[in-house]
Formats: sequence, C-alpha cells, structure tokens
Amino acid sequence: MDWLRKSKIFRLVVELLSQGITPRQIALTLAIGSALGVFPLLGTTTLLCAVAAGVGRFNMPLIQLVNYLVYPLQLILLLPFWRVGAWLFGSAVPGSLSEMVRSFTKNPWQSLGQWGWTALEGIGVWGLASLAWVPLSYTLVWIVLNSFWKGKNSHV
Repeated sequence: MDWLRKSKIFRLVVELLSQGITPRQIALTLAIGSALGVFPLLGTTTLLCAVAAGVGRFNMPLIQLVNYLVYPLQLILLLPFWRVGAWLFGSAVPGSLSEMVRSFTKNPWQSLGQWGWTALEGIGVWGLASLAWVPLSYTLVWIVLNSFWKGKNSHV
C-alpha cells in the first residue's frame, strides 16, 4: 500500500480531505464519475460528469479527473456493452470498432440508423451494470478512505 500513498491521485484525495470534503463525498464522486466515465457513447462523458457534478454537488475537478482516468475502460467496454445489448434485444451486433468507423465514414445516416438502436441497447446494459457498480465501488472506496481518515486524525 506504500505505492498508493506515494501516488499523485492519493495525494490529491488527501488534499481534498483536508479541505473539508468528507470521505463519503469523495467516495460517491469517485463511484459516480467512474460509472459515467464508461458511458457507452463516445464524446458524452465530460458533459455527463459536469451535469452530475452540478446536480449532485460533487467536486467538479475530482469527477472530471476520474472521468479522464477511466477513458481507456470506456474504449474497452464500448463494444461489449453494445454487443450484450444487441444480444439481449436481438439486434445487429457490431463486428468491430473499425467496421463501425468504416460504415460511418461511408454513409453516416445509414450507419446511424443501423447502429443507433444498438447504441441505445448498450446504454441500457451500461445502466444495469451501473446499478451494481456505483454502490459496490462507493462502499469499497468509502471503507478505504474512512480507515485512512480515522488513522490520519488519530495522529494529530
């Protein structure tokens, strides 16, 4: 765990804690930010996180940092979300991301019609996955932060 204490992200969280943000607020921000950061529609997560921060009164820099950190996961999970959605709802399954890019390059309107429903179905799968992910990640992060916070305050 020493590597964690030396990381920039950990120092940022410690700094936020010392500014009056509670472990619960940080844990919820991290959980919501990580869930929104893998939303299966490219180009939407920054706006989604900004809206969530405004509505939920989350720390904007922290939720956007988490959003950017999970971006590789968004790319990795995009097709699996879409494929599971297509499988659940019985629609066309995209073969690959490059196939979709070629399709959109050749005929954007036809591709939007072809893959639009698949994207919506993938968003449905993401929503179901988020129902499990947010409480699980919130609880785990809160436990870690709370134990650190108690340990930090006991040395003061």
